[in-house]
Amino acid sequence: MTNRSSVSCFFFYRKWSREFGNHVGLTPAEMHDEILCLHFGSEDVETPFGIKRRPIQRSNTSNREEYTDLIETLVRVAAEMDFSIPEPRHDDA
Repeated sequence: MTNRSSVSCFFFYRKWSREFGNHVGLTPAEMHDEILCLHFGSEDVETPFGIKRRPIQRSNTSNREEYTDLIETLVRVAAEMDFSIPEPRHDDA
């Protein structure tokens, strides 16, 4: 995965986080936040709607290495829930 471009990593992550989100019943945004919370940690924030869990770091501040690590978190969590994400190919985008 380390030889992949940042754009390629982004599209691979987006495609498979959406597929995994469908598998577990989450929207793409909910799935993304869930993976961010698991990868970077989370904080509970009190809002007028109640307590919300938010990731400590967003992916838009991540470099390619951190994004690759985020993808590895997605693959690991999916595997733990019996959802298989295939090895990335160079033409995945």
